[in-house]
Amino acid sequence: MTSPSGPRIAPRWRSWRPGSAILVGVAPGALAATEETFGPTLAVIKVADTEEAVAHINAGRYGLGSAVFSRDRGEAIARRLRVGMTSINHALVFSMNPAVPFGGRGDSGYGRKQGEEGLREFAYAHSFTAKTGPARFSASTFGRPAGAMAGALAGVRNRILAESGERTD
Repeated sequence: MTSPSGPRIAPRWRSWRPGSAILVGVAPGALAATEETFGPTLAVIKVADTEEAVAHINAGRYGLGSAVFSRDRGEAIARRLRVGMTSINHALVFSMNPAVPFGGRGDSGYGRKQGEEGLREFAYAHSFTAKTGPARFSASTFGRPAGAMAGALAGVRNRILAESGERTD
């Protein structure tokens, strides 16, 4: 139901959290549709079909979580969404399992909590290598004569010094 003056707040309904609001008749460009509201707010935007719904969701700059309600295509639709989490046939089931990573994509995509990916947020990769003997193969991806690299570096050094007016002994 859309009011001639724009979206209206639907009558209160039983919710999991006091103060919940359902905005009906929201225009696709409205702030409630383009910004993260962090609820408890639900903006209802009328679309013609699944294609338009997916296009609208994926066009936004945010992508924290979503919910898909479908009798038989929920997973197929969910896989097409550019978001970090999607619940199928439930609003927030992704937040109920601590083994499932929680985080978004786009401007909602900074970090994860929970699950293996969440643990990786607190770790930094650090590689170590050590020379333990003579090299068995060249460290470069192409062959060159002995002393070629030293000669090339000396040539670059001399050119830089010459351009700055210094001697190149």
